Amino acid sequence: MVERRQKGLHRELPSALSSYAVSFSHSDYLGLSLHPALIEAAKKALRIWGTSGHASRLLLKSIPVYSELEHQISSTLSTDKTITFGSGYQANISTLSALLNSKILKCSPLVFCDKLVHASIYQGLKTASILPHRFHHQNLTHLESLLASFQNDTRPKFIIAETLYSMEGTKTDLPQLNQLAEHHNAILYLDEAHALGVCGKGGYGLSHRTIDPNRTIVMGTFSKGLGASGGFISGPALLIDYLINASPGFIYTTAAPPSTIAAAKAAWDLSLTFDAQRQTMSSLATQLWEGFKELGFATSPSPTHIIPLILKTAEQTMAAQSEFKMHGIEVSAIRYPTVPMGQARLRFSIHAGLTQDDVSQALMIAKNHIFPFIQRES
Repeated sequence: MVERRQKGLHRELPSALSSYAVSFSHSDYLGLSLHPALIEAAKKALRIWGTSGHASRLLLKSIPVYSELEHQISSTLSTDKTITFGSGYQANISTLSALLNSKILKCSPLVFCDKLVHASIYQGLKTASILPHRFHHQNLTHLESLLASFQNDTRPKFIIAETLYSMEGTKTDLPQLNQLAEHHNAILYLDEAHALGVCGKGGYGLSHRTIDPNRTIVMGTFSKGLGASGGFISGPALLIDYLINASPGFIYTTAAPPSTIAAAKAAWDLSLTFDAQRQTMSSLATQLWEGFKELGFATSPSPTHIIPLILKTAEQTMAAQSEFKMHGIEVSAIRYPTVPMGQARLRFSIHAGLTQDDVSQALMIAKNHIFPFIQRES
């Protein structure tokens, strides 16, 4: 722990007393966590079923809100079936560890993944004893060359990617990725955690209506853009039936509380009505991204609702975060191992509660306090 402190990599929980005039730190992108419809749906479920999920879904008497949400997701995404989990992290680990089981597949599958996929994906691969073939971040030419080198290999192939990367703010070229999957007869596994609620038609994700649902597995969360809690896996019926029978993280855990599922169901319905908020967020993201570019900061290739301010060293990043805090702005400091060594950054999350003035204030602080500091340190 001493060494971690010396390297600027020590983590601690924020003070409960911390308060900031403006937050760029949370992922409740649409502000749905405080929406009356979600709160009322949760309250109604609490009155009927109480505060607990009571037992594993396999042991639980039928509580309709689970299947109602799952059918709703499948209908929207044009997939066969869906199951819900307690979190997106749990969904990734539980699904990948079961899906890539070499004993079930009778061989060790070929897994190709973007180098910057989420830690929960890597944990799922590790649990399945899979050593993936990693392609450079969003470099589909590199992926194609890796796939081509195994074109005569008859083992099952899987391609894993996030549709929108949580630390980079970059979007995957899904039409091209889908084309590669079709050409090489591979299954796509797409993590939509940070896209749901914000991206795609109705906020239903970047893969919505852009990929072949027959060869795609979609993981999503309710805890970010949809303002609730939990996660889900949606895809072919055979896969979902298999997970119900083979996924430890589904079988051997208590179901998510019905109240959180009810809130997620309300959020799924509401997402369609938030186009104006998504447009506002897009404008604010462009304003912040263009401002960082004009100031000479390293950032993402194009604006999304996640905008990194890349400062390289952990020490610079922590100092910059403190400077923003002193001026009333909360922003997340991201360091190794969450991002590669030498790529520490501040992550600005754009959400519907922000204004143009908030973004202008952040840019003013970056110009007057952060940029001069970075120049002195360089």
